[in-house]
Amino acid sequence: MYEFVDTIERAEEATLPAEALNFNGEYLENLIPGYRTLWVSGREVIETEIDTYEAGVSDGSKYQKKRYPERVLTVGYSLTAKDNHAFREAFNRLNTILDAEQAKLIFADEPDKYYVGTKQGSGDVPPGKNSITGEIEFLCPDPFKYAVNEKTALPTAEDNSRFEIDYKGAYKCFPKLEAKTDVDLGFIGYANQEGYTIQIGDAEEADAEQYLASETLIDDAFLTYDPTEWKPNIAQTVKVVSEHKQEGMVQIGTDKDGSPLIMGSVFGTGTAWHGPSITRLLPEDSNGKVGAKNCTLSWNHRYVTSGGNNAGVIQFLLTGYTSGGGKKNIAAVTYFKNRIGVNSGNVHLYVNGIMRKELSFECSAYNKVTGYHAGHSSISKFGSRFQFNIFGQIYEFDFPEMANEAVREVSIYFGSCGTFAPISLNGVYAVRFVSHSVDSWKDVPNKFGKGDVIVADCGDGKIYVNDVLTPGLGALANDWEGFCLKPGTNLIQCAYSSWARCPDVKVRYREVFL
Repeated sequence: MYEFVDTIERAEEATLPAEALNFNGEYLENLIPGYRTLWVSGREVIETEIDTYEAGVSDGSKYQKKRYPERVLTVGYSLTAKDNHAFREAFNRLNTILDAEQAKLIFADEPDKYYVGTKQGSGDVPPGKNSITGEIEFLCPDPFKYAVNEKTALPTAEDNSRFEIDYKGAYKCFPKLEAKTDVDLGFIGYANQEGYTIQIGDAEEADAEQYLASETLIDDAFLTYDPTEWKPNIAQTVKVVSEHKQEGMVQIGTDKDGSPLIMGSVFGTGTAWHGPSITRLLPEDSNGKVGAKNCTLSWNHRYVTSGGNNAGVIQFLLTGYTSGGGKKNIAAVTYFKNRIGVNSGNVHLYVNGIMRKELSFECSAYNKVTGYHAGHSSISKFGSRFQFNIFGQIYEFDFPEMANEAVREVSIYFGSCGTFAPISLNGVYAVRFVSHSVDSWKDVPNKFGKGDVIVADCGDGKIYVNDVLTPGLGALANDWEGFCLKPGTNLIQCAYSSWARCPDVKVRYREVFL
């Protein structure tokens, strides 16, 4: 018989078993009354599969290669309840918790490392008892364990272009290579001591000094809201099903992790779309010019709902002026949900006030389009060419009649629909507007402007610019599979456009263990 532990009291932390399982951030002992970890197997020497082949009449065989197969972790446990009802409730709770896929598994005797696994089975539970022992199996398709804390390496050379990293892991890891520019830049490249290389951008791109550089005009993380800077309820919206009534107020709220974001607080009333908007007039650039024929608006927002019985809209709008001084839509992206009983929404892409493309997405909390810390997207205009980047998916349009149209305002509209409840969370973390100084796509002076943050993830071969997944920037010959850190000393050398300064570079990595 195991001692009953009251999980409400904080003192139970001192009584955790040595191998207690922390499942996605919580120890099971602290979540399930009467649950205790007894033992864990599968964490010892990792299994190895070895391929060999026979060579003629030679004795034995020849070694070819080895690999590590998936790993199974088995957790033995006891569960004691005071009566039948409590026993069944404990197992209901346990099943609910363990239903998570690819969960982070940490054991109390090794709190600085974790596995990633999914429950695949459990042993038989003795019937007719309220005090039992059992087993739970977790399948880890990735057999390795990882350091909980990610490490960051800074350059060791005075010119900021060389890394010497003492990697303490037991198995290779794939780092993230990060560079933040302080001037325009055509390309950034990396090479390790084994000759593997990663190149981002165009090494042949000409010196940007002969052109006007790209310049960031708006960069707002919405830590505060100033209505004299972002003016309320004067946006030029685009029509989604019905007209959009502008009224109400916005406020600075917080996401579940405390991140600030701006959202609607008062939506007004109406039978169709109604809610507040904010509009920012473009400031002058460094040459005193107002307006941008070539530009990029990028944003990070969250649009999720916990159920199907609410509706709402958010619009990101680029606005210009007509010859008579009126406003006109240049381009826009609208995310909206106006169907009740479903948990899906639509994305509309607009050019010149007309919807050019319709997409659909799920509004769940962790969806890849607008979910938790996922909603990174952008609109770019280069003369007549429009490019929409919706979380890494690129959609392009060409409208010659729009080549000389200049963006003068940036707006965001938050709307509710009729009397339906607003979307659970409909807010914006940050927006950034960059004015490019040229009139055509090929003549853009440089791939990267001042202040851009370029991240190459060697684990999946993806490249991000200012947190936006940006395909097409990597060289075809990039050695993603070979660009890794191995146990011991690793050397990485940086290269960059000959006419530029080395950006601020860093290498982020997570140690891997067997």
